[in-house]
Amino acid sequence: RRSVLIQDEVRCRGEQSPEWGMLTGARVELAGARRVVLSQGGKSLKVQILYPGDAVFAVEPAERRPPERENRGVSRLVVRLPRAVEQATIAVLLTPGEDRLPRPTVRPLDQWGKSGASPGRGLR
Repeated sequence: RRSVLIQDEVRCRGEQSPEWGMLTGARVELAGARRVVLSQGGKSLKVQILYPGDAVFAVEPAERRPPERENRGVSRLVVRLPRAVEQATIAVLLTPGEDRLPRPTVRPLDQWGKSGASPGRGLR
């Protein structure tokens, strides 16, 4: 099994409160402010905020009113920063099952793919 690192770098015009989010039809269990377990069909996926250190998860309904698609039974998993910023790096690690893999190092996106700086190291 492998983990997936999702990393976004955000630059704002002035100070704002950027959020990162994903939609899921899985059951969402908060396992602390920075960890969530998604469960569906007897399988689980751990979702962990790696960066920034003061970000937290929130869970919101993703249901919409017509004419939009209703999204019945879908939740929105959101990473929130506690303060307004002009730029931010948000890194989230998704790991299937109960695997306990080494935690990857969060590096700037412009360093990905350069010799010895692959974020994939340690995710095997």
